[in-house]
This record gives sequence, structure tokens and C-alpha cells, in this order.
Amino acid sequence: MSDTKLGYQKARMEKIAGVVTHGITAVSSCFCVYIIFISLKDIALGQPQSLEALADVFRALKLDSITAYLVGAGGVAYGFFERRQKKRIISEKGKLQKELEAGPWRTTSKLTSTGDNPESKL
Repeated sequence: MSDTKLGYQKARMEKIAGVVTHGITAVSSCFCVYIIFISLKDIALGQPQSLEALADVFRALKLDSITAYLVGAGGVAYGFFERRQKKRIISEKGKLQKELEAGPWRTTSKLTSTGDNPESKL
């Protein structure tokens, strides 16, 4: 097999692995939420005072502000990750473009390195 075909297959397998990983994470998260709701139903049907006590615990934990901080930190981390990936991709593109334009004529626009048309040099 050629290197390009192997590279394509590797990239495809990495994408499939990513999708499977995200699928497992989503199913696990849904299962956890389901277990929590089943537990809350049992608490609510058992004794109404226990549900009020659970609400007091959630109020004391201030889950809304914790969630906001986590979402904000996740956004900042995602921004740094995207910036690093963008710099890496631009660097790779520059190297490849330099390789393509290494000859005496620029292959992308058919101009010389000074911007002249090759036919005008005759």
C-alpha cells in the first residue's frame, strides 16, 4: 500500500475511534442522569421532607456558580486548544507550500520568485 493510502486509513480509524469514544461518553452520561432521576423519584415518593433536605443541599453547594465556572474554564481551554491547532496547521501548510514552490518557477501562480511572468524573460 502507498503512504497516502495508509495515511488515509489511519486518519479514518482515528475519526472512528473518536466517534466511538464520544458515543460511549454520551451513553454513560445518559445512564448516570437516568440513575439520578430514579433515585430522586424514590426520595420524593418516600418522604416529602427528604426532598426538601436534598434541595437545601443543592442550594448550599451553589451548583449554578460551579457550573458557570466549569463552562467558562472549558471555553478558555477550548480556545487555547484551537489556537494551538491553528498555528500547527498553518506551520505545516507553510512547509508544504515551500516544498511545492522550491523549483525555479512558482507552481501556484506560474510566476518567478520576483513576480515576473516566465514568458517575458525570453
